[in-house]
Amino acid sequence: MGIGEKLHSVREGDSLFIPAGTIHWYENDGKSNAEFLCIVPKAERYCKVYLEEDAPAAPKRGDSKSSSRKKK
Repeated sequence: MGIGEKLHSVREGDSLFIPAGTIHWYENDGKSNAEFLCIVPKAERYCKVYLEEDAPAAPKRGDSKSSSRKKK
């Protein structure tokens, strides 16, 4: 799971907090299916932003940036 520029390894039952407005993504590199449940608090107005074209390249496992990865 990528949150900003940090990678986090997650397992069944783990949870992560993603601050509002933070770029995030997930990749399942396991052998079984994975589910990602995103809970968004109620707001007066929601803003959608798709950054696929403008997003920085996601760090790959083994990159120097992934050394700050936290295990949950």
